[in-house]
Amino acid sequence: MRKMKRLGLIFLCISLLTVSQAQKKKLNIWALPEVGLVAGALNPAADLRLTGGVSQGNWRYGVGMAFDEYRQESYPVFLQARRQFHWRKWHPFVFGSAGYNIRSGSDTILTWFSNRVENYRGGVFAEGGMGLSFNIKKKERFSLSFYQSYKRSSTTFQEFRWLGPGNTITVPTTDIFRMNRFGVRIGWKFGK
Repeated sequence: MRKMKRLGLIFLCISLLTVSQAQKKKLNIWALPEVGLVAGALNPAADLRLTGGVSQGNWRYGVGMAFDEYRQESYPVFLQARRQFHWRKWHPFVFGSAGYNIRSGSDTILTWFSNRVENYRGGVFAEGGMGLSFNIKKKERFSLSFYQSYKRSSTTFQEFRWLGPGNTITVPTTDIFRMNRFGVRIGWKFGK
């Protein structure tokens, strides 16, 4: 829980610094709430996120937070760069994000010989993709994007091992999950 508070505070500080720099350099501020689906080896899962930042020319720089429930619920916090192109009324774009996948907490799992406590940890988060947006109003755009995403997390626990009659041990064990997924998102962008 302390990690989440610290990361939330860091996210808030970065957001405030971004806005203050935008006002000094007269950059445009934008925000993009999105909802989507991700799929990999498992069933599709929800992907909710909010990204905001500044734009300069055809480049958009931002910070974001997300809720991702693919396989394990987690909360990615990331930096994003986006390059916008212009083609008639359409605005194709490419983007990349990198950050940390927050996952914490623990569960007690019932096993044959005893209960085991699993402790969760986060890991690296990254994604890259492309999309298309078009103007709805002067400073509002509808956005559709396709992307490839990677998130990592781990689980640590004490594993009970039976070595024969009267002979057992517990071994510290770590399971690492590397999840490559494909996703699609729609969003509504505010600002330039």
